[in-house]
Amino acid sequence: MIKSSLLFLLIVCCSSLGCSEGYGTHKGNHVWYSNWNQGSGDRPMLVMDDVQGELVVLKDHRYAKTEKNVYILGVKIHDADPATFTTLEYPFSRDKNHVYCGSLYLIDADPDGFKLLFQNAMFGMLDRFKKEPFIAQYGEHPALGHEKRYCTKSAWSTDGKTIYFGYAKVKNANPNTFTALDGLYGKDDMHVFSAMK
Repeated sequence: MIKSSLLFLLIVCCSSLGCSEGYGTHKGNHVWYSNWNQGSGDRPMLVMDDVQGELVVLKDHRYAKTEKNVYILGVKIHDADPATFTTLEYPFSRDKNHVYCGSLYLIDADPDGFKLLFQNAMFGMLDRFKKEPFIAQYGEHPALGHEKRYCTKSAWSTDGKTIYFGYAKVKNANPNTFTALDGLYGKDDMHVFSAMK
């Protein structure tokens, strides 16, 4: 009986105190709050010290924007145009110039031809301050080295002309015959592709 009462009290407290993820403020700074970490009993946050002006949270609460920038999970989306920005199936989004997977755009992708082919819900976002993990997994990207933090996800997509894994082009993949087999493998009429490096 006591355990049930304590569990109920914890659920009520978390609901009323907002233990879920989202944007907020802390000591005068805009922040992104990650989900409550029950193991350590804390609520990690990312201080967004580059926000200037009013931060507006979008319908998909993981995104927010100002007049000049767009953010996902508190991470600035490189080169995003707030005026034409719209969310797609998470973590994909687009504007008039690019399609984004997390905070990084798909290299040379046509936003009007974009189609998500497969993403594994069990795969989380790669979210780091350093560029090296992204280069190791996906290769170079023009944005790496220009922002403070980056995030992207392993997923197969296409713009009708090119196959992508995360933000990277998949070399020699035929977009007309490509099929994603799962979160790590895909094939076309000539090749089998592995995301494992």
